[in-house]
Amino acid sequence: LIIDSFPRNRNMINTSVIESVEVLKDASATAIYGSRGSNGVIIVTTRHAKEGVTKVDYNGSASVAFVDNKLDLLNASEYMTYQNTLQKKSVFSEEEIASAGAGTDWQDLIFNPAWTHDHSVTVTAGLNKTNVAAGLSYLGQEGIIKNSSYDPDIDGNPDSLTIYGRWFIHLIERLLFLFSVRSEES
Repeated sequence: LIIDSFPRNRNMINTSVIESVEVLKDASATAIYGSRGSNGVIIVTTRHAKEGVTKVDYNGSASVAFVDNKLDLLNASEYMTYQNTLQKKSVFSEEEIASAGAGTDWQDLIFNPAWTHDHSVTVTAGLNKTNVAAGLSYLGQEGIIKNSSYDPDIDGNPDSLTIYGRWFIHLIERLLFLFSVRSEES
């Protein structure tokens, strides 16, 4: 994966800043990438600023996931009655069955609604022969099972924060200086 002329990890791109995607499949197009290009190369170009225009973009979403179909299980008193029927003898007395009640629904204890938040802010500015882009993106994704999440860090924090910046300077015609910074914390 090539992002703005540099090999990158696919997790280091915020989809809201993609301008175009090109797939190189033939040998002559991927030859400059050596063995890493043997299965093809994906070139991603991110949005660039227009000269004289400063733009701030925000993209955000939030969603929640639930367990759709929980298993229909026996409660404590139903299980005791079933065991008495299965064993064809009285394993549990009527008093024990009555005092057991419903018991614990373990599915309610391990499942919870899982929230996902995805936010990104991008600022682009075009000056005379210079384009600047900077952005910040945040992804927080909880798991449906308590204390689980997508790709948590060492402390179990399910949040991911990415900061990126890009600075193009057109020194002379056909000479371009690119400074790119990208940092990800998850």
